[in-house]
Amino acid sequence: MTDGILDQTILGILEQRLGRERVAKVVAAQLTHGVEQLATLTALEQAPDRARIRAIAHQIAGSSGSIGLVRLGETAGVVEAEIADLPADALGDAVRRLTDVMRASFDRLIELYPQAALADLKSDDLKSAELKS
Repeated sequence: MTDGILDQTILGILEQRLGRERVAKVVAAQLTHGVEQLATLTALEQAPDRARIRAIAHQIAGSSGSIGLVRLGETAGVVEAEIADLPADALGDAVRRLTDVMRASFDRLIELYPQAALADLKSDDLKSAELKS
């Protein structure tokens, strides 16, 4: 089942193969790395660097699909593809589009796997990632 943000079928297959507890650990690792990427992107929104934005978008596009984050993968892929051709004044908007989808995606994962939300990785932290950069 896909809700636009997440394809739960992928998570279901992973759970069948690995078990829910192990998938929760994979989700926790994705969230931990994602918060780091979110903080970096938030800083890049203010001081854009096309090469860094493209590299992070590429990483996100590649990793998000493996746990069913379809909208995040699609958005990251679009940002990666378009960043070189965007005018300088549109770079921040592209980054903001990506970070908004990241936050929604991470919130969705935390809803399904609350045990993956470590003490320092709550939804409020996702919203204030710019403070961590």
